[in-house]
Amino acid sequence: MAAVHNDRDGSSRRCRSVTKETLMKRLRLATASTRALGPLLALLVALSGAGWVTAAPVGAQGEENDDASIYLLHCTPDAPTIDVYVDGDRTIRNLAYGRATEIFKLDAGEHRLAVTETGSDPSQPIVERVVRVEAGKTYAIATVGLLAEIEIQTWPLDLQPVVDGSGTLSVVNASPDAETVNIALADGDDPLAGAGFPEASDPITIPAGTYNLEVRVPQVPGAVEGVSSVPVREGTATTIYVLGLAETSTLEVIRLTQTLNLAANVPNTGTGSAAPPRP
Repeated sequence: MAAVHNDRDGSSRRCRSVTKETLMKRLRLATASTRALGPLLALLVALSGAGWVTAAPVGAQGEENDDASIYLLHCTPDAPTIDVYVDGDRTIRNLAYGRATEIFKLDAGEHRLAVTETGSDPSQPIVERVVRVEAGKTYAIATVGLLAEIEIQTWPLDLQPVVDGSGTLSVVNASPDAETVNIALADGDDPLAGAGFPEASDPITIPAGTYNLEVRVPQVPGAVEGVSSVPVREGTATTIYVLGLAETSTLEVIRLTQTLNLAANVPNTGTGSAAPPRP
């Protein structure tokens, strides 16, 4: 019997800012990068065994329209390759574990998502759920948990604009045996952000640059996954999705980068914690 879950409302949360001075005290900043992205660029990057896999650019998010922007992730480590049906139509085929789709559009409102093993009868899904999406917003939707307890989880992205010269960074815990996951720079002691399973952290605002990060699971000594040379570009939101199992040292990472809303640029005044200087 497939599990059916009602959608939970997830409103966007305000970003927490980290000044360059604070960041440099806690963590080491790697090679800086201040290249601005155009308002129509959205870059999706997934970490696979062979390296970074880059998807094609799509339209800027937050535009005034009747659609929501969606990408799907397969984060269930013991599940087979899956197909995803939206309102009875097969929308995604052959999505392998540890991979994410390109962004696609859905009409605002409620939709029934059903996940099957690739090629299986859609009337007998592994899991299904009704989700509600709002116009002009962007969502990550993923299968999470082990196959015996699989769920469909929805995370709305906070794409509010930040000060010039900055981007945002957040982490999503999709590792079913990790009570908490934290991200920090490789030489840092204190975490930048953390989340319980299966939740997303609040985004933090940090200076644009390239960072060497570590994913850490406090409850499992030695459960550390290095994520090197992560670019946080000006005007973008970078999200680190942590999946796999901490106890068996099979943690993996999917990194997605999305353009922030640019309808109202926030100037860098050079003062206050919300205006970190450029590196």
